[in-house]
Amino acid sequence: MKSVLFIFILTLLNNEAFGGINQMILETKDVAGLKIEEQGNSHRGNVILVSGLAFHSALAVDKIITKTNSDSSITMLVYLSTARSGMSGRFKYEINIPPNINTVTFGNEKVIIWKNKS
Repeated sequence: MKSVLFIFILTLLNNEAFGGINQMILETKDVAGLKIEEQGNSHRGNVILVSGLAFHSALAVDKIITKTNSDSSITMLVYLSTARSGMSGRFKYEINIPPNINTVTFGNEKVIIWKNKS
């Protein structure tokens, strides 16, 4: 019995330390009400606000990151993990877009959600 409890505790600690076994990256097809709002231009470029609701009932938004790519694009990645108290599937994230960026993509599938109009 002690060995089963020990393995269970190690699994829980590993789960918390490494972002959870169930962690996944959200894709546009799994977002309800995906909304991209242009907030206008600043002296550093464009600003957009991306919001929506993850369509995974047992998962919640854990973190959001953006990566600048060598092809003049930014990729937004929304990480989901097992829902816990105080977490939600809703997200709202502001992205500052420098003038040299042509597109913003979402998820590993890199679906284009914003294009530079100039």
